[in-house]
Amino acid sequence: MASENKMILELLRDPSSYHKMLKSEIPHESFYVRAYFNMNQYISGSSALMSSVKYSGLFIVKGDIFHVHDTLLDNALGTWLAEMGSV
Repeated sequence: MASENKMILELLRDPSSYHKMLKSEIPHESFYVRAYFNMNQYISGSSALMSSVKYSGLFIVKGDIFHVHDTLLDNALGTWLAEMGSV
């Protein structure tokens, strides 16, 4: 993997939420991610990763935190449902 494509993953332990999820019959995902990049609403397409995206609808600032609820929204690979928030 090229150095510019590295990902850093930080895991936080939350036993009470984990046990609550185990008892729940509703399948779900719930984790937080922090943006390590800035992204304007309009993307030039210079990045290989985002070359097919011309308008994202988002304004992301490095350090923003997102609570991810679904990583396969509408069964579309690469489409996530997340809300901006904090840990």
